[in-house]
Amino acid sequence: MAATYVQIQRDAFENWLFAKCPVFERVAGKQGVYAIPVSDDVLLYISTSIGRDDEAVAKGRGACHMKLQGRHNGQCLNRKDLGQSRFNRTTGWATNWAAGIERMFAAYEKHSDFYDARGRETQPEYARRVRGNIESIPNWSASQFFTSLYDQLTGGRWLSAKQVAIIEKQAPAALAAPVVSKAVSVNQAQVDAAKQLRDQADRANDTWVANFANDMMDRLSKGLDLSKRQNDCLDRNLSKFGISAQAA
Repeated sequence: MAATYVQIQRDAFENWLFAKCPVFERVAGKQGVYAIPVSDDVLLYISTSIGRDDEAVAKGRGACHMKLQGRHNGQCLNRKDLGQSRFNRTTGWATNWAAGIERMFAAYEKHSDFYDARGRETQPEYARRVRGNIESIPNWSASQFFTSLYDQLTGGRWLSAKQVAIIEKQAPAALAAPVVSKAVSVNQAQVDAAKQLRDQADRANDTWVANFANDMMDRLSKGLDLSKRQNDCLDRNLSKFGISAQAA
């Protein structure tokens, strides 16, 4: 049976996305591109086919693409764990796209230190490290492939994940991106309020609020800031359940 393409209105998509990921922002200057913070250093970057008129583009041209991306340096960190290159806007798109989001979050959780380090590394730091790996490869300067990559790094470019994998496979002792520990400032009152909200929502069988509160508790306990939309949603549900945001 041929796939059935559907129109996706921006409001419908953003309501769906908010239900899955309460914190997101539309990327400035991009009609249908959204960024979901995964950590302080990593974003889930979602490029949809929603265009200027708040609908997906014409049949056959629309698709959704996802990747983990450095929050500070814009480097593509992972798209291969999606298991597919694109998500079409066919019937059932919400289920299929949700599965892609879950796979990206699972990939991050599996190697969070690796992704955080790569997400905060500057291009000069990255270039020094990867050039060092190239220089450790015997007779690298005689290889047009490795010298080309070396020149790209020197010129301020990032390499693809596949190119870096080849370098690291050939380098005798490839240097990984450094893991930098960061000081964490935690608002314990907010953490406690979110925890109480989660517990009360569980008792009320309100699964969405319970999951949302658990996500907020996790972010707050790591010292991560909440977006305005997150804060508004948290305050609204704390009020709904009669919980003080100042102390639980």
